[in-house]
Amino acid sequence: MKQKNNPLDNPAEPAAAIVRVLLALVALGLIVSIASAVFGSGSFHPFTADRLCEESGSVTQRELAIEGLRPGTAALATEIRFCAGPVTVWQRVLWGVANLLGTVVQLGLLVFAHRLATAVRDSGLHTALTARRLRVLGWLLAAGCVTASVIESAASAAFLATVLDPGRYNVVWYMNWEFPLWPVILGCVLLSLARIIRIGSELEKDLEGTV
Repeated sequence: MKQKNNPLDNPAEPAAAIVRVLLALVALGLIVSIASAVFGSGSFHPFTADRLCEESGSVTQRELAIEGLRPGTAALATEIRFCAGPVTVWQRVLWGVANLLGTVVQLGLLVFAHRLATAVRDSGLHTALTARRLRVLGWLLAAGCVTASVIESAASAAFLATVLDPGRYNVVWYMNWEFPLWPVILGCVLLSLARIIRIGSELEKDLEGTV
């Protein structure tokens, strides 16, 4: 008779399976992008694009003439797309940092989440290795996401500064910045959990030494 899987065999499930699926999807997307670029049906944007655009809702706003508005109301367009073309090398670098850094950070989080699940599967939950990798993941969320968001915002502002006249528009780095609240909260929770697991592993070692 076939035995059912014991959930204690790998306490990291089903999170480990979800992370593996997400990593597989990322790898598949990368393979498709490379194949499309090689066979001429795609490009490594922004490295080969002829035109790059960045949206901003903090630079200026325009009132739109829309029929059907009630008296005393107005329609304003705040999210405006600013485009550059032909694109310089510096603009490509700024656009890439502003739009691709978050993807790189998310990929790094997935990789470290996979390493954490591997540590839980191989060495158990209450171990120093699990606590250490959980602490790294927590710092990546708490500090890494904030740092990445600041760099993205600064790169976006620098790209807009290459498009807009500095005499008419004052582009500052924080105008499009949004504080990553939930990643910071989750990172702090993981840091606390890592500390609890580390203390638990040390107590377990002390108990084993007294037996």
